[in-house]
Amino acid sequence: MIGYIAPDVLKQQWAAEVAQKAADEQILAGVRRVASESDLLINAAKGDLESLRKLEPGLRKFVSSYLDDNQRAELAKQRPIDIVAELDGWRAKGHAEPDADPEALASITRPTVEAAPDEQRRPT
Repeated sequence: MIGYIAPDVLKQQWAAEVAQKAADEQILAGVRRVASESDLLINAAKGDLESLRKLEPGLRKFVSSYLDDNQRAELAKQRPIDIVAELDGWRAKGHAEPDADPEALASITRPTVEAAPDEQRRPT
């Protein structure tokens, strides 16, 4: 309807709904970001180099430098939802780590292979 002027009450309700929708979208974006970080961190702990590269520097250093192999293995078993609350603390620990050499990143992607006895390693 052309020339319609909405009452102030309707304008206020509309503004409140728009503001609530924007707030909901910000919350949802934050949840998506944290879920994505959790997935990347777990995949990096499993040895996925691409996930490791996508992590922000603090979490990258946390998984590559702060954790040892056993801790990475334990992290790799976690569900993303179970580590969300830990991300900020882990990010801070990663930022506190000294810069690692480039080999440190590659070392987490190499699976550890237990050496078999000599008889089992020889071709038959």
